Amino acid sequence: MLTKPLYSTAGYTVVFISFFASYSATIVHAALFNYSNIVEAIKNTVIPSRRKERLTDVHYRLISKYSEVPQWWYGLVFLGSTVMAFIALTVYVPEAPKWVCPYSEQALISYSYLRREYPLSSSSRWVC
Repeated sequence: MLTKPLYSTAGYTVVFISFFASYSATIVHAALFNYSNIVEAIKNTVIPSRRKERLTDVHYRLISKYSEVPQWWYGLVFLGSTVMAFIALTVYVPEAPKWVCPYSEQALISYSYLRREYPLSSSSRWVC
C-alpha cells in the first residue's frame, strides 16, 4: 500500500516538535528535581509498615478533622447524574440512541468499584 508523504507547514512542524519536547522535558525535570520524593512515595506505597509511620503529613492531619461522606450520598449523586444524562441526551441529541447512557453509567460504576477496592481517601491511610 502506497502512502503519500506528509506535507506540513514549518510552523506546524515546530509546534508539533515542541509538544513532544515539552512532554520529555516534564518527565526529565520531575525525575531530576524530585527523584528522592518519588522514590520515597513509591516505598511508602509498597511497604505497608512505612505507611503508618508517615501519617504525620500536614494534609492528613487537616483532612482527618472531617468525617467521611456517607455512602448514600454517592448513590444520590449517581442517580441525579443518570437522570440529567438522559434528559440532556433526549433534549440536545434526540437522534442519538438511548442505550448510550447506560454504557457511560457502567464506566462510572466500574470507576467507583475501583475507588472502593483501591481507595485514596484519608481513611485508607495511604500516603503518596
